[in-house]
Amino acid sequence: MGLLEDLTDLLAGVKYTPEPQLQWGEDGRPIGFSYPGEAVQQVLALRSLHNVSDPREFVNVFYEAAAPVQYKPLSRALGRHTLGAAEPVFVSVLIEVGLVEQLIEHLKLKGRTIRDTTILAMDHLISAKLHLFPRDLLIFLQGFGQEVSKPVEGEDDSPSRGVSVMAGRLLTSSAARARQRAVSLRLVMPEAPEIADHGDEALITLTASGASSSLAETIRLATATLTRPATSSELAGAMDRCRAYLEQILRELRRLLERADPTLPFVDTKEMTASRLLDTLTTLLETKERDLLQKYFNFVSVEGSHTTAADLEQARLARNMSLELSWYLLERLKRKAPTVLKKE
Repeated sequence: MGLLEDLTDLLAGVKYTPEPQLQWGEDGRPIGFSYPGEAVQQVLALRSLHNVSDPREFVNVFYEAAAPVQYKPLSRALGRHTLGAAEPVFVSVLIEVGLVEQLIEHLKLKGRTIRDTTILAMDHLISAKLHLFPRDLLIFLQGFGQEVSKPVEGEDDSPSRGVSVMAGRLLTSSAARARQRAVSLRLVMPEAPEIADHGDEALITLTASGASSSLAETIRLATATLTRPATSSELAGAMDRCRAYLEQILRELRRLLERADPTLPFVDTKEMTASRLLDTLTTLLETKERDLLQKYFNFVSVEGSHTTAADLEQARLARNMSLELSWYLLERLKRKAPTVLKKE
């Protein structure tokens, strides 16, 4: 069975589940809503089972499975997107895999209906997993909640149809409180400002030189784990992201070296281990630098991806070293090939 077939079978029951009869308590919270956590986790488990590394590719397949078959021709003809009762699961998965821009585009689509259950799914995740919500997404959701909480006047083709005033107000207040909470967490987070600045500088340089946007997302998620109370397994996951981030830095360095020197042969680095990646950078690194980087990968691999637990100090060290090493490596590249770090 392929991914599409597995997702279609998984969502078969979700799509035709009647929406809950919601009531609203005096505190402005819904009564009768249950977050579809089991379905979301099963969808994410299928992504791992089928080894789909590209989140956009995975979400495209998920959309095909979630859209009711009988509505597909009509939906496409009208430019409409109909997910029915599967939409809360779809939106939650977009958040879980970090596709912020695609989530915003989905919510802004014209000619479709967003219902309370979708709003409440996002509200649940804001409360449970604030680290998945960057500032720009919280700002959008705060404004979106204000928009959909306005009473509908006459014919309205906006996505707000189907959302109650109470749900819109709830999303607005949740997003606003989450922005305040995120600031509070940053105020108490021990962090050397110069390391953060070096990390930002490295990301800006690489993005301008054609690097994938997933690079920034990987280190952002690792950093977000350190800004909140986290379990030892979550901290180990953050360390694993730091390893993945620096491995991608090495891949980008090899790509840029090949751009700067046409005599260098093309190397497919996609499946390379950290050690093999370092071997491709012998023209850039001195022996002692390569040894230092290998020791870093030994540290994050043993303490991160190959165990299920880590402590805060280990995770913070891994994150700070990843950021500083990425900046250091780019400085080395600037000296060797000063003109290569430009937008393609």
